[in-house]
Amino acid sequence: MEPDATRAESFAARLADLKRAGCAVLVRGDTRGTNGVCDRLLGDPSLDRRSVVVSTSDADRALTVRDGRDLSSDQFGVVDASGGEYTRSAVATTGSTAPLPEPTTTDAWRTTVDDRTAFPDVLAAVDDHIDRLFPREPGPGELRVCLHTLDALLDAVGGDEATEAELFRFLQLLAARVRDRNGILHAHVAAGIPERHLAVYEPLFDATIDAESRPSGGVRQKWRLHDSGLESAWLTLD
Repeated sequence: MEPDATRAESFAARLADLKRAGCAVLVRGDTRGTNGVCDRLLGDPSLDRRSVVVSTSDADRALTVRDGRDLSSDQFGVVDASGGEYTRSAVATTGSTAPLPEPTTTDAWRTTVDDRTAFPDVLAAVDDHIDRLFPREPGPGELRVCLHTLDALLDAVGGDEATEAELFRFLQLLAARVRDRNGILHAHVAAGIPERHLAVYEPLFDATIDAESRPSGGVRQKWRLHDSGLESAWLTLD
């Protein structure tokens, strides 16, 4: 068995390779934990990161201004397949005082898809945003895509709004689009989703992150890389 230090080095090297080449990550945990990890995976706002958020259940989450993230049309895109209303409750929840932009039908940063299970339409909207955000080929890690949440799509399958095969193909194609551009896709899923419901879809991802909010505040995460089985220790997010 490899010493702990060697395994840690192997994990760090493999994770760096995935981030350079493009990858898809499943983020599982409570809401505050997964949102904390989401903020990290979307990338440092001060760097050249451009993000697309695919919202299937909570439009507010897609529009929350976090840590100075720029929602200008050349850095951010939202595919709203939530069927919900935009409100300002997210500001109250996060404590941010930055205003949320009022969406209109002409906003370039926002595309609405009426049905979350209209997967070809969702994929086409993602493609449009990527093309808008990157008139040139993106560099490694510049493209960040968030799927919020997988839970809503699993519910759709459970309610016979979509088939398991259709959801599988959607996730497969979404991950392929992001990997092809050396980007990072992450998908939120609640910790309480039974393993049997995730077993079909988890192999489509390169890694799973377990995310936990701590009673004393803060969030911790633990990575598991699927191809190698390598795991990180529990890491606390600042």
